[in-house]
Amino acid sequence: MQILLISRCLPYPLHYGDRLILYHVVRELQALGHDFDLLAFYLQDSGLQEIPRVAHMFDRVETIREQPRSPLNYLQRLTKIFPDGADECWNPDMWKMIEKISTQKKFDLVHFFGGIQVYEFRNLVRDLPKIIVPYDSHALYMKRAIDHTNHWDDRIRLQAVSAITHQYEQNIYEGFDRTVLVSERDQEYLHGIAPDLNSVVIPNGVDAEYFKPITSSHDSSLVFIGNYDYRPNVDAAVMLITDVFPLVKQVIPDVSVKIIGPNAPEQLTSLANKYVEITGFVSDVRPYLSKAACCAAPIFLGSGIRNKMLEAMAMKVPVVTTPIGCEGIAVTQGKNILLGQDCNEIAQAVIRLLCDETLRTEVTNGGYELVHQKYTWAFAGKKYDALYNEVFAAHQCRI
Repeated sequence: MQILLISRCLPYPLHYGDRLILYHVVRELQALGHDFDLLAFYLQDSGLQEIPRVAHMFDRVETIREQPRSPLNYLQRLTKIFPDGADECWNPDMWKMIEKISTQKKFDLVHFFGGIQVYEFRNLVRDLPKIIVPYDSHALYMKRAIDHTNHWDDRIRLQAVSAITHQYEQNIYEGFDRTVLVSERDQEYLHGIAPDLNSVVIPNGVDAEYFKPITSSHDSSLVFIGNYDYRPNVDAAVMLITDVFPLVKQVIPDVSVKIIGPNAPEQLTSLANKYVEITGFVSDVRPYLSKAACCAAPIFLGSGIRNKMLEAMAMKVPVVTTPIGCEGIAVTQGKNILLGQDCNEIAQAVIRLLCDETLRTEVTNGGYELVHQKYTWAFAGKKYDALYNEVFAAHQCRI
């Protein structure tokens, strides 16, 4: 099929979760015979440097700078969710670009990637089959952010934002043939807001050829990998260092922590010491991950699915996290993962894992088998391919 892809971002660099999804889904669908034209937003000029890395994946790449939006902008739009023309939308340049390309080429289907950033262009392609992939529910994220804060002023601010978010998610997916989420929890929450939503869950995957076991020898490090301009990752890394690590070290004196990934704030870098390494950006996380005793992730906030868990499992590194940390992954406690409800339970699970070789082997092998059975990008690509064909066929029947 000829696919018009309208995206909130370019599909690179891959340490951003949204770009990771987009890159691998397009790559898999290309291998299955689909061709793509990409229209993507960017925030900063530096982002345009990534175009040469991905240009070969598309027949055409066009980029438009995303315009800033204020809370007032969002409130004003609530009176008319879907614009009818360029002069009514947030980004007239993207509107005009879609109009132009739609007259130059015949597309079989339109794939919107993102939620509030891209939904407004629905009416431009009303005569084509279309799916939208917000991949998670921002309203669910906001609910958890409210539950997670102890400051009344933050709570009031978050509640105001949450009310607007609910209004949008109640309406913006209307008129799309299918809305794609990456986890059942996001789907469940979104259906609570928009009961008539026509949705499907397609989980993320992992590049099993890239993330594969390298060595059978491990040190005693607890590793956490993330992009730290995402607040839940900062909170998780800080809690690993301040709340989990000291409890583990009381029992296992030679244990250490490695915090991997870009954009670590001073709140995090200030915690570095001889037992705690904050690496910053690394071009390849596999050497750190492969040597780790376990991937420890005290994640209590967020939504969607966390690829860091899948990547660790694919490399035969056992995972200890929270129920939120493994959402979207069909795990079984004690078989392919260890779970804790708080930092103390996570610390105790890490201690059990590091002190019980039989348990460690079972969890490690179980996680590896789970990933290869259900969570490769090839598996996700086939799901998207089936969805494309289903939506296209249904549209043809209505013509």
